[in-house]
Amino acid sequence: MTIFTLMAGVMIAAFLFASLLWSVHGAFTIAGKARISYICLSIFILLAMAGISLDLPIMSRLTALPLIASAIAVGVASTGWSRMLVLPPLAFAAILIAGLPFSAT
Repeated sequence: MTIFTLMAGVMIAAFLFASLLWSVHGAFTIAGKARISYICLSIFILLAMAGISLDLPIMSRLTALPLIASAIAVGVASTGWSRMLVLPPLAFAAILIAGLPFSAT
């Protein structure tokens, strides 16, 4: 792996963690159907991270599709600049579907 690959992974992880914190905050502060979307997004981010940590590519790829759906639902429920915070989970899901975290040995 090159330094650029490692730095790209670190940047994606940092943005994803910020999005996770935003989702947890939204799960506690927003009411109604949007709260369910924020809770689902938080759970699927954690499941995908756990799949990478446990080196389970099938689990990570299976959680990528619900991650995309919940990120889109949160993007629809959000207003203003916070709609941009669904981009890191969407990028993370695309990376998981492509299998990039598991292709480097």
